[in-house]
Amino acid sequence: MLAGLAAAGAHGALPAFDISPASITMQAGDTATGTLSNLPVPTDGRLGCLGATGTVPSYLTIAFSVPCESQTGWSSSMTVKTIPATPAGTYTIVFQVCPTACYLSPDIRNEPPIATRNWTVVVTAAPVPVETVPNTASTSPVPAAPPRTPRPAPTPSRSVPRTVLPTATGPSGTQTPPVAPTPAPSLSPGPSPAAAGGGVAPGLVLDHPVLKAGQTLRVSGTGCVPGAPATVALPGLVTGTTTAGPDGAVQVSLRVPSSLRAGRYPVVAQCGTTLSSLVDVQRSRSIRTAVLVTLAIVAILLAAGALSWRKLRRPSAP
Repeated sequence: MLAGLAAAGAHGALPAFDISPASITMQAGDTATGTLSNLPVPTDGRLGCLGATGTVPSYLTIAFSVPCESQTGWSSSMTVKTIPATPAGTYTIVFQVCPTACYLSPDIRNEPPIATRNWTVVVTAAPVPVETVPNTASTSPVPAAPPRTPRPAPTPSRSVPRTVLPTATGPSGTQTPPVAPTPAPSLSPGPSPAAAGGGVAPGLVLDHPVLKAGQTLRVSGTGCVPGAPATVALPGLVTGTTTAGPDGAVQVSLRVPSSLRAGRYPVVAQCGTTLSSLVDVQRSRSIRTAVLVTLAIVAILLAAGALSWRKLRRPSAP
C-alpha cells in the first residue's frame, strides 16, 4: 500500500475519489451495493482501472459495473458479496486505480496504483440454522401389564421329610408370571422436505477436495433453481459459468492457478441460491528445485569418482 501511495504522489496531485456509503455493515452470506465516483485516470492517456484487495479476499468479493474508463471523474457501482462462512469482524478493503489491470495474477503486480483508498466492511455472524424434526411418536395408549397374581405356597405333606427341595416355583414359594413387554413408541422422524417434494438436498460436491495448484477442480452442485444462470468460483481467483439443468444440478470445471499459495479456499456457487464448500490447495515442488537437487547429486558423484581415480593413479611406494 505504501508503494501505491508513493506512486500516486509521483503522478501529481489527484482528486480523492468518493466511496458511498463511507462504510457498510452486512450479515455473512448477504449482498450489498455501493458506488465509487470522481475516479482519476493516468496523465499519459491510458485507462484507469479499478482493483480491490483486502484482509479476507477469499470470503468477500467485489465486482464493478465499469472496471475501466478513460475519462477523469468516471464512476462505477460495485456489488459486495460474502459467503455464509465469512467470520464476523471488521475488514478493510483497499480500492486501487491503476493505469491498467492492477494484477497479472493474485501474487504479481504489473504496475503500481495511481490512487488508493481504504474502505471498511463490518460483517455480522449469520444466524445458526435450527433443524426442526416433526414429532411422529405414536399417541396410542400403551397397554398396561397384567397384574401379578401371587400363587399360594404349596403345603408340605407330613409324610415328606423337611429336607425335600422346594419346587421350581422359587425359594419364596411364589411363581411370577411373565410380564408382557411394553411396545416402545416410534421415534423415526418424518421424511425431509427435500425427499417429500421429490427434490435433492442443496450442496456442492468436489471431485478433489484436496488438489495441487495448477490442477483442474470439477464442481457439481444440486439444489439450484432449474434453468437459472449459475456462477461457480474460487472468489477472486477463477470463475466458471453455466446454466442449472431442469433438475437444479450444475457442473463446472475450474483450473486452479498454478501460482496459488497453499491453503484452504472457499468454493462458492450462485445459482438462484448460494452454495459453498472448501478445497485444500497444495503446492507441488517446483521443477527448478528438482533440477538443483539433481545437479547437486551429480556433482557429488563426480567428485567422489575423481577422488577414487586419483587414489588408483597414485604410484605405490617401492
